[in-house]
Amino acid sequence: MIRRRHIAAALCVVAVFLLVAGTLRAADVRARRDAAALAARADSRAPAPADVLRAARALKLVTVEIDATVEVVTGHASWRGDVAARVRAPVRLLYAVDLSRLAPGDITRSPLTGEYVLRLPAPERIASEVFTGSEDAEVRVAGLRLRSRAGEYYLGLARRALHDAAAAMTLSPSDAAIVRERSRQQVADLVRRIAGPDARVTVRLIDPPGAVAAARSAP
Repeated sequence: MIRRRHIAAALCVVAVFLLVAGTLRAADVRARRDAAALAARADSRAPAPADVLRAARALKLVTVEIDATVEVVTGHASWRGDVAARVRAPVRLLYAVDLSRLAPGDITRSPLTGEYVLRLPAPERIASEVFTGSEDAEVRVAGLRLRSRAGEYYLGLARRALHDAAAAMTLSPSDAAIVRERSRQQVADLVRRIAGPDARVTVRLIDPPGAVAAARSAP
């Protein structure tokens, strides 16, 4: 009699365990199904890469500004004496990523994570603005040279060379990194304005062929 009671109790425990396990499994299946349904609905609301491409192209350019200083020194040495002129002025260098050049394969979207991945040309300089109204000028004249003639002449040469010097400026590694990071951030923000504020975005900047070799060979 006692043995039958133990068996009945054990069977009840097994039945309860199976019932709980079945309930948990059913709940897990429902949770997975609901999550998949939510993901499918979210995926259906997310714009396709082609839609993002068209919207990004319409924005044309993403620009980044870097403020720097340009300096030009001119002069001449002769038996009559030396003359040197130096002009320094603030300059603003404008870099841009041209979104109008995006090709269909440059924007993809992961079917698993929904992340947008963009491959873009690296930022290029499109303008250099020299603020000559804030220049700092200095002229040094020695010997028989007259500042009113020789000094002002070389000072004028230096001023005229400011714009060419600004156009020829190269960024320091830290400023170049700032331009790239700001460009990535601005492009990612633009995509989120199109796809939604919670969209996951990765921006990869592609340098033109030969750019790395040229950078390595530069003094």
